[in-house]
Amino acid sequence: MYFAQGVWEGFSGLAATHPPLNERIRRLDPQWDGAYLEGAVTAAAFAKGGAPVSSLAGGEPPAVESEPVMVEVVPVAVVSRAAGQVGDPTERHRKYAAELVASLPVMVRDSAREPYGARAVLFGLLLDRKANIREKQMARLSELAKADVTELTYKLIPHLDVLDVRARLPLVDLALPALRAMSRSQYDDFLNCFKELVAADNRLGLFEWTLYRVLLRHLQPQFERTAAPRAAYYGLQRMGRQCSVLLSALAHADNRRDEAPAALAHGAAKLPGIGVALLPREECGLEPLSQALDELSRVADKKRRHLVEACAACICADHEVTVAEAELLRGVCDMLDCPMPPLLPGGPAMFAHDGVVA
Repeated sequence: MYFAQGVWEGFSGLAATHPPLNERIRRLDPQWDGAYLEGAVTAAAFAKGGAPVSSLAGGEPPAVESEPVMVEVVPVAVVSRAAGQVGDPTERHRKYAAELVASLPVMVRDSAREPYGARAVLFGLLLDRKANIREKQMARLSELAKADVTELTYKLIPHLDVLDVRARLPLVDLALPALRAMSRSQYDDFLNCFKELVAADNRLGLFEWTLYRVLLRHLQPQFERTAAPRAAYYGLQRMGRQCSVLLSALAHADNRRDEAPAALAHGAAKLPGIGVALLPREECGLEPLSQALDELSRVADKKRRHLVEACAACICADHEVTVAEAELLRGVCDMLDCPMPPLLPGGPAMFAHDGVVA
């Protein structure tokens, strides 16, 4: 739990660390002169945005070649600082998280707080931006889901389509209590619909995988009989393979093969004596990554904190952290039961074109 009885749980705080594009700021403040004030940006600036930036796809190339996009880059210092504060949110973090929730569109926020609406919100977040795939998804949803859930999903689409990518996981957090209020049959139907929507494009994207893993972690104990946790490992000395899978997945995540060894080395330096090695992409895909995270989540808390710092060092190695990479890091932290505070705003936004800082 990121805020342990605080604002909300799970993915709390995958909020923006920067203002959105200048044009979006001017819509909010026509008098804006283009200058940024340190710490002056609040969560409200990030609840809405244009089309989401491209998410990662589990190390695989996109299903269809896309046009070059502007990718927002998170300051390395912000990510490193947050990774060093796992489990220790400040009052500023809590205030920022509350502001983000309050700034969500009213219909989206209200829907996320009741069981039918929460399901519709999650289904809406899974809808593809390609019209042909979305049409297939909605047709399948109409067949499987209750009519009122499908209808509400349609109504939420215009709001979710313009939701900033960085507000997605906090919105999932907001929906978790309502999802826990489902009946067992509703839970089974929900998971079935979720899987069908994901399968519509015949590929499992990183956001879909992260979302599914987080939902299972938070909902399975409520609805399913799960095995008692096996004995925990105190340290990481015997977890070299698992650490290698995790850090290799992060090193490969930006799809720049020539930079993966350096990224891995930065992360491995935080885990001396563990024997971390760079693995080929096919050995650190989503299935082996899931297995590695299951094992690593049973390591002692202090060691998991070291692991989070290693993950942060890995994605910060090239001095550019995209929002998608930050999203992955927060997902990893949740799966390790090692909450990372929100990435607070401050300083100007940087944008990369095809991965190069402009």
